[in-house]
Amino acid sequence: MALAQAQRAGSAAGSARARALLATAYEKLGNHILAERHRRGAVEEMRKLGDRRGTAELLLYGASPGRTLMKIAPEVLKEARELAREVGWTEGESRATAAER
Repeated sequence: MALAQAQRAGSAAGSARARALLATAYEKLGNHILAERHRRGAVEEMRKLGDRRGTAELLLYGASPGRTLMKIAPEVLKEARELAREVGWTEGESRATAAER
């Protein structure tokens, strides 16, 4: 419902937040396909907004400890590392570099 309202209102930030929340909920329910679909949608919305830190955080979500369901593509890690570097987020840059190994 929140996603539909954000889309009707044309709120990219609201849509991104709702999609990120849905991704987390679907992940906890074990529906990794829908979780990833919503996470990708949230990343696209964040890119449109120009929120580099938020985009990097969403891209790095799959590299968080305990999440080993799928391997993150090298180009995704590279983008996350570059975005983190641009905004001075050293922890994100370190996480992206560590995940590449």
